Amino acid sequence: MKMVCKLISAVLLSSVLSGSLFAAYSPISNSTWDSSSERLVELIDDIYGGWLGGVQDINSNTLYFNNATLYRIDDDQTGVTALAGMDTNGDQLWHDGSGDYDIHIKVAGNTQEFGYRIGGVYTKIEDNIGGKILPGSSVSKTLDLPDTAFEWILKSGGRTFSSDRSKNRSEYDYMLTWRVDYLDSDLSTWLYAWEDLPLCMSDVDYNDLVVEVAIAHAPLPSSFLMGLSVLVISALRRRSGRSTA
Repeated sequence: MKMVCKLISAVLLSSVLSGSLFAAYSPISNSTWDSSSERLVELIDDIYGGWLGGVQDINSNTLYFNNATLYRIDDDQTGVTALAGMDTNGDQLWHDGSGDYDIHIKVAGNTQEFGYRIGGVYTKIEDNIGGKILPGSSVSKTLDLPDTAFEWILKSGGRTFSSDRSKNRSEYDYMLTWRVDYLDSDLSTWLYAWEDLPLCMSDVDYNDLVVEVAIAHAPLPSSFLMGLSVLVISALRRRSGRSTA
């Protein structure tokens, strides 16, 4: 199975480098291997109060909802984007902030772990996502993020996936990003959607872990603090009969 995986990865990587598979935006599949799981288009619809003017193509660069407008972030840029800002340099590296994380799980199925990594040093934000946290529950915590470049990390099934494509096998894009403009808020908000299968096994539906990060500046500017709230919606499905090799 590992040899087959390597061969498939080599073919897909060739497509990546030639530009036929990935341009500025990695494609999202509108189907899933498990028909009982929600597609990303349905998850986002639930989060943002329904589509404005009817269901839209999830691969569109701009998505309009009743409560917010989502702008897709370029997947190919390799600069560092500030969580507290509005300008983007891609979604692979981030910096800024400290604050409270509110983590909400929508659908629990598998055990995952979410965190960040700086210079090879990993810091866990939450583990056993889908294990100890039941649908609809939440946990609040405070996390300090140094003002230096970091990568978001997802751990699932004994594998580690990074927002930094150069750290992933075959440089595959496991995390997609949208900037979220809420109609009733001007806070900087980001939505991350993750795929948790290797390139050769991926169904490219990006509905395995969905994380929203919203930043609120502290009321006292002299404190230089930010409140950081994270909404994690996890659509994790059972993959019976599929190899994890």
